[in-house]
Amino acid sequence: MIKLPELIGTVYEEAATLFESPLKVRGWDTAKLDNLGQNQVFLTSLQEKVPSPSDTFGEYEIYIYQADGWIYNVFVGGHHVQALFAYTVENGYFCETRVWQEHTSIGLCRQILFNYYLPKFKGIISDAAHSEMGGKYWVKLVHEALSSGHKVFAVNSRNEKMKAINNESEMAKFSNTVFAKFMIEK
Repeated sequence: MIKLPELIGTVYEEAATLFESPLKVRGWDTAKLDNLGQNQVFLTSLQEKVPSPSDTFGEYEIYIYQADGWIYNVFVGGHHVQALFAYTVENGYFCETRVWQEHTSIGLCRQILFNYYLPKFKGIISDAAHSEMGGKYWVKLVHEALSSGHKVFAVNSRNEKMKAINNESEMAKFSNTVFAKFMIEK
């Protein structure tokens, strides 16, 4: 029989050792944040590494740390993690490598991308691997970007050539092809 203190100890040990190695952070399954208990343990461990928020976005505190060449921004609201972005910066562009949002915070990541990151960078570039939810997320981003007058491009992940996207149906042509990255410019 597993006892609650043993279970909590195991979850805490995993979270506490997470920040010991950049490879552990990069390979960690962010879906574990969906579990409120693991979310809180992750936050506690993060706050031990980054004792105070580095920035804010509206009601959210942002804890920022770097590991293995990636920058992590953890958006905390209330007493748990609401969103997490991992990214690199290349030639002034925000290049996302990982995105997670708490399932009841619908639209939060879009708000963060358009109102926090886009003003700070030349543009936003997706990674080349999209889960089913990630694909839906980018369809919504492209719709909002085009509606707001931003430039949107499909980027060939092999040779970095770009093709303008002028409407959402054009985006569908590039999904699951070598034009797997998408870019939104100011």
